[in-house]
Amino acid sequence: MNEYYAQKEYHKVRFTSEALSKSDFDACRFVHCDFSDLAIHSSEFLECEFEDCNWSNTKVRGVSFKEVTFTACKVLGVKFSEADPFLFKADFENCQLNYSSFYRVAMAGFEFKNCELVAVDFTGANLTASTFENCLLNQAVFEESKLEKVNFVTAQGLSLDLDKNRVKGAVFSKDQLEGLLRKYQIIVE
Repeated sequence: MNEYYAQKEYHKVRFTSEALSKSDFDACRFVHCDFSDLAIHSSEFLECEFEDCNWSNTKVRGVSFKEVTFTACKVLGVKFSEADPFLFKADFENCQLNYSSFYRVAMAGFEFKNCELVAVDFTGANLTASTFENCLLNQAVFEESKLEKVNFVTAQGLSLDLDKNRVKGAVFSKDQLEGLLRKYQIIVE
């Protein structure tokens, strides 16, 4: 049986794998907490908020993230592709997600606002109707991704192959033409 915590606030806590494994958090708030380099197992975060937390290199195999928000967090190298996919929903604002993976993750309607997503793997992800508002997408990988109705208008550094992704109804700005046509080795002025 998992330990259960509801509506608790955690400030400046350095968590250990043992403290988080087999624990369920419901409507909890984590501020300036450190989850870095942990291996968390069999845990659930439901309607939780993470503010200015460090999740770098955390292993989240089988962890449930349901209706969570990450604000001003450092989330480097996290493989969300290994998290529990059931009802997975997370939104990110002012976060660094560089080198993280959303490989084959169903994430329709997710919001990324003012985030760094350098070299993030979105291969095979379903991002239908998601938003990348003022996000840096340098070297982000989109292949066989479902990008229908995705809003990329204010994203920077976007480069993707239109033939290898489903992009019907996706919205781009004219400034992104170079990244969309890169594979053709043409010059856009």
